[in-house]
Amino acid sequence: RAVFAARYAAGELMLYDSRGEQPTGRGAVIACVDTSHSMYAAGPGGVTREAWSKACALALLDQARHAGRDFVGILFSAEDRIQVFRFPAGRSAGIEQVLDFAETFLGGGTSYQAPLTVARELLEEEFDDATSTRGDIVMITDDECGVTEEWMRGWNEARRVLGFRLFGLAVGAPGAAEAGSVLDALCDNL
Repeated sequence: RAVFAARYAAGELMLYDSRGEQPTGRGAVIACVDTSHSMYAAGPGGVTREAWSKACALALLDQARHAGRDFVGILFSAEDRIQVFRFPAGRSAGIEQVLDFAETFLGGGTSYQAPLTVARELLEEEFDDATSTRGDIVMITDDECGVTEEWMRGWNEARRVLGFRLFGLAVGAPGAAEAGSVLDALCDNL
């Protein structure tokens, strides 16, 4: 016993981790890309926040295609300004559609609820049709905006039922990613 206790205290024992594997997303990858007026601001080197966010979204498209997953790009700004681009895994992504996705800029204010509601509805559709879960949503934004308490309750219930994850990427706006921010409250990883 004394030898065991001494080796345990010294960290010299072999340990076995029995947590198991965590399932990764196999559903659609959905990128919600902020295209509000503030995204047109230039950052270091003169590159706009929009350019950074679209580059990230195009990289996500590439990764989704490589993994055999559907990709959906949701461009958003104000609540009534949303455009959805679908890139199904089974079909090649046409250059015209990719360019249209990359070059579209909506302008206006910022609303998180509208694009995230569309993303949730797409994952619900996928869940009903293919019984697949664990889709991934990536919110790419530079702004902080509010969500209603009622919407947040519905959002959390949908996450529990569908098992999707939300990742946040704050572009050029450290305040949007601070602890206690709306983006922090919404995201699994920020």
